Amino acid sequence: MSDDALLAAVALALTGERPVVMAGGAATPDEVVARLADLGWDAPRLVGLRLQRQADEQPWPFEVPRAVLAQVGFARFTAVLKEVRRLTGTDGLMRTRHVGPKVIGPAEQRLLADRPPHHGNVG
Repeated sequence: MSDDALLAAVALALTGERPVVMAGGAATPDEVVARLADLGWDAPRLVGLRLQRQADEQPWPFEVPRAVLAQVGFARFTAVLKEVRRLTGTDGLMRTRHVGPKVIGPAEQRLLADRPPHHGNVG
């Protein structure tokens, strides 16, 4: 397994593109992040792609063929991908829609204060 193959697999998963891999590859997550930036895929661009895919209800990261994973090693690929996602801020769930009011307004306060007749006295 080569570092070039690892870089290509992670780049494919994150960008959906098979990069023209520069000689030397990348062996560590920090090196992968640096090489992706060299290829034009810095953290803000990756975050933007992820948000766009999420808004379009499309899967992300992209699928990587089994043959590529077999060449790289599934465990190493998964570990490096997870760390690269952490380093680039693309891990975890990213909210795209706000659900509910940030501040409870008068209408919501009135509804919260409303008690059914069988509830009894509160307060």
